[in-house]
Amino acid sequence: MLPNWAQLLDLAARLSLVPDATRHWFARFTNSSGVDDARTVITESTILRSALRDHEAAVIAELQRQSGDAQPLQVLAAWKYSLDTMVLRCFEWNNRLGWGHDT
Repeated sequence: MLPNWAQLLDLAARLSLVPDATRHWFARFTNSSGVDDARTVITESTILRSALRDHEAAVIAELQRQSGDAQPLQVLAAWKYSLDTMVLRCFEWNNRLGWGHDT
């Protein structure tokens, strides 16, 4: 089970400077289950996590502008937690299947 905020990662991808392929992947991810294999989830999540880190101030400003959100830091933290949780779950899944950490 994914964190609740994982459902809004498509918005995080739209607000971040990620490649179009990553933005489209998160749009598919939030609208369907079983989108891809663990390696792809790890790759796309890592790309978005890095973009959120690198462009944090711009993402926070855009959250405030678009929605008047008074708690953009909490939204950003929830997105980061969701991405970290997804990557961790994928590594755990790979380990259970005996794939190790070579993802």
